[in-house]
Amino acid sequence: MIMDSVEMKENMLVDNTANAEMENNVMNEVENEVTATPAETVEPINREGLLEKLRTIVEAQDLGQKVVVDNIRLNFYKLLNAEVEEARRKAAEQELEYVAQPDEMEVEFKQLLLTFKELRAAKTAAVLKEMEQNLLRKQNILEQLKALIEEGADAANKFPQFRALQQEWKEIGKIPETNAKEINKTFATYREQFYDLVEISNELREYDFKKNLEAKTLLCEAAEQLTTREDIVEACRELQLLHEQWQEIGPVAREMKDVIWNRFKEATAIVNKKHQAYFDQIHQKEEENLQVKTIICERIENIDITALTTFKQWEEASQLITTWQEEWRKTGFAPKKHNQSIYERYRKACDLFFEQKANFYKQVKSELTKNLERKRSLCGEAEALKDSTDWKSTGDKLVALQKQWKEVGAVPHKYSDELWKRFTAACDYFFAQKKQNFAEQRKDEQANLQKKREIVAQIEALNTEEKNAQETLRKLISDYNAVGFVPLKDKNKLQEQFKKAVDEKFDKLNVDATHRRLDSFKINLADMESKGEGKLVEERKRLLRQYDKLKNDIAISENNICFFSAKSKKAEKLLTDMERKITSLKEELKLIETKINLIDEKFE
Repeated sequence: MIMDSVEMKENMLVDNTANAEMENNVMNEVENEVTATPAETVEPINREGLLEKLRTIVEAQDLGQKVVVDNIRLNFYKLLNAEVEEARRKAAEQELEYVAQPDEMEVEFKQLLLTFKELRAAKTAAVLKEMEQNLLRKQNILEQLKALIEEGADAANKFPQFRALQQEWKEIGKIPETNAKEINKTFATYREQFYDLVEISNELREYDFKKNLEAKTLLCEAAEQLTTREDIVEACRELQLLHEQWQEIGPVAREMKDVIWNRFKEATAIVNKKHQAYFDQIHQKEEENLQVKTIICERIENIDITALTTFKQWEEASQLITTWQEEWRKTGFAPKKHNQSIYERYRKACDLFFEQKANFYKQVKSELTKNLERKRSLCGEAEALKDSTDWKSTGDKLVALQKQWKEVGAVPHKYSDELWKRFTAACDYFFAQKKQNFAEQRKDEQANLQKKREIVAQIEALNTEEKNAQETLRKLISDYNAVGFVPLKDKNKLQEQFKKAVDEKFDKLNVDATHRRLDSFKINLADMESKGEGKLVEERKRLLRQYDKLKNDIAISENNICFFSAKSKKAEKLLTDMERKITSLKEELKLIETKINLIDEKFE
């Protein structure tokens, strides 16, 4: 049966309209050929699970899972970066330098990614090669159609050959996009020209129109079912296939052409609208994610690092950043054009913070090391003094060491208790020994107090009229000075009582001032001795200064006296005074010399 050429032209117009609608999809023909498998969602599981999932895809050569592979890659490196960040944090807490270690899992992961990429590249090359072969086949069909048209005569008998070529044309797969429009246009032209040459019977025309209408009705129903599909991305992909099938179906009756096309177009519009709304929603969410991530970056960047001067402040800031990092990980992707730049900003802000934190810990570690050495030195000094029996001097030194200890800063925590126990043990040992010594000394002091009180009582009871009373008094004074220390609270009162009793007896015995001064010095000497050797040394230096001054004064006076001559009573009196002064100075010099000797005896 043969179709009318006018109606075949209408068929061509419909086909050309379908071709125009599909032109926008031709750009992705090769890519669609490779990524025909629907993408599946990748949950953020552990890295081992992601690696296994990628290995399964590569081994199965499931090349349509490009979106899934991209998601696996993003999740894998998100988890890897989190592990690295945790390792950095732990190293900082342990005051260690973080050193990156080779990751065998990452090496295998990269190799699998490369293999997947190579397989896709090979597949793409194969598709391109197939398209080129399809192009050659279609060009060959065009040459045959052209030959049929140029022969002209007996076109009706050549209609089966024409239909065979047309069927072969439909069965040929896709061709390169750059050639598709022109070659389809040429085919449509040849087909129209052939139909113009053939007189098609009404019976055949009606039959073709009916079959084409049935086929297009089925496509309309399929398109309408896609409008309720939940997976709108997959629905849109299937709609593209329906459009390709629509293009391959011939024309329908004139009165049904617009009706059937409008029905198909309405279903198409609904799917496209949902598809657009779906991506609009994704883009809106991505914009919201960008705002959230920008705020997180600003928070991290606004941390005043210069104000963080203690471990507590750094740890509090680190906890804040950890919270924000967790919020970042829970936030989805930003728009593609901003996703990389916002991540680089976030990474730079985090790296700067943790780099400064590491520098702070390194500096503090250096200070802790210095403090450790200083406290070890103080422990050594305290241990060197702990066995000393120079209670006053050593006690002062240990108190000074304790003050220095307080001034030295902190040391590493693992040494803190050990050093403190070592230092306090040395100090406590000395002061315990000192306490024990003074406890025994207080017993002796009570006994000495009783002895000295008895001696004072004897002095007060001494009868100055008795023979040898002066010798007895001096012996009692010597006995008093020979007795050791007494309790500090009784010392001054007893000393005053003693001096008063001695002075009264010396007055009654008419002892000269020199002897009395010497006896008083002996009493004072005993008092100085009780205060430690330092007082005796200081008194000896004072006496030596007086001794040198007196010797100098005597030398000057003796030199001056040589210039006097007794030519008058006044001059004679002046000379006598000078001689008396020199005699007095020499007596004072002798007394000081005696005092110095008494002090020297204490050091023997």
